[in-house]
Amino acid sequence: MTMNDKQQSGSLRKKSILSMSAAFLYLLALLALAPISVSAKTGLKAPKIAEGISGEGYGMVVWEPVKGADGYEVWQKKNGSFVRVASPNGRHHVYYSNHKAVPGKAYSYRIRAVGSGGRKSAFSKTVKLRIRLATPVIRSLKKRKISWYRVRGATRYAVYMKKSKSGKWKRIGSTTGTSLTIRKKYRSRKAYYTVRAFRGSLKSGIDPGFTRKEKTYSSKKILFEGDSITYPYYSWARRTARALGMHYTDRARNASRITDSVSSIRRNIYRRSMKRGFKGYDIIVIAAGTNDWGNSIRLGKKKDTNPESFYGAYRAIIKKAKKTAPKAVIVLCLPMDRGRKDPGHSDILGTSYENKQGRTLEKYRSAVRYLARQYDCLVYDMASAGVNSRKSAVEDTFDLLHPNYRTHIRISQDFKKFLKKHVLSK
Repeated sequence: MTMNDKQQSGSLRKKSILSMSAAFLYLLALLALAPISVSAKTGLKAPKIAEGISGEGYGMVVWEPVKGADGYEVWQKKNGSFVRVASPNGRHHVYYSNHKAVPGKAYSYRIRAVGSGGRKSAFSKTVKLRIRLATPVIRSLKKRKISWYRVRGATRYAVYMKKSKSGKWKRIGSTTGTSLTIRKKYRSRKAYYTVRAFRGSLKSGIDPGFTRKEKTYSSKKILFEGDSITYPYYSWARRTARALGMHYTDRARNASRITDSVSSIRRNIYRRSMKRGFKGYDIIVIAAGTNDWGNSIRLGKKKDTNPESFYGAYRAIIKKAKKTAPKAVIVLCLPMDRGRKDPGHSDILGTSYENKQGRTLEKYRSAVRYLARQYDCLVYDMASAGVNSRKSAVEDTFDLLHPNYRTHIRISQDFKKFLKKHVLSK
């Protein structure tokens, strides 16, 4: 190679290096200008998962609210890929509950925020849930037979007994149905009985148990009036009545409120009460008000008689009960605390959160206390055994409002003690 050739070769290498350097610098400039993530482009942060609840017969995901979000998208993994399953509206609607989840099955979810103009954030981290079997709810216990409600997903059930409250559970039979005849050697008035559900190797929790040794009150008739917290077949109300052996009527209906100006009798407790009255009942239990607060029903004033106000309608209901069942004991339950659907807020229960009328839940609770004093009614606070903290709002409900199976059992046990102490011992 000649000197001239070497000079040309060196010149070419220099040009090549300079070209590569220029290209590299150009690439860096492009990367600096490019968006780092979907969040940087849209101005919305990816939601942060607050809780993933593998519940009894349901799964729930709760996330922190995202600033600037108008709603969210919930994506679930199905057949190897994620598909959208829900689109909650509102910045503070930060939960998703799957009530049709199959016990024993694993579910994966991820969330993204949605803003104005179709803006969407990056996805949250994936949360994985494995659904548990629901605890069977005992329907009745008789001398020779125990029955319970079917548990979704269960393939068989086992019945247990123990000779005393502090004793150990012993398995006494199994079945694929929802009742079992108790064999003669296991029949005892003093014993406790309970049921557990199974699905393959998966097993449920157990009910604390029923016993026939407890004093029953078959001559008493009790009426429950309220909303969806009192309505379910497994509710604290029905369980209490069955445990005490009372004849009961559950008049509660989903989405009911004390009053409003538009709802039909099915959702308006004032209208139901005026039409049906309370004749023939020894105990009248009214458990409502949280929907009045949540739907911003006008509170009114303490002396109000307008049936379209909370004070006025509730007063009319009590007067109707006093008139049609003058000897009945009336129990007013304080409106149930409901989640604010915002776990990032210090007051998840919403007791200091104002509705559209500028009223807090505590104002409605105070109204119930006032009316109870004025008309000599008893007051029961379900928060004493139900939802009363940020932790319980997430862990003890299906959706930050409605108590799950375990919480209904706990409220029932507490309310049973309340009735025995304040009503049945008189």
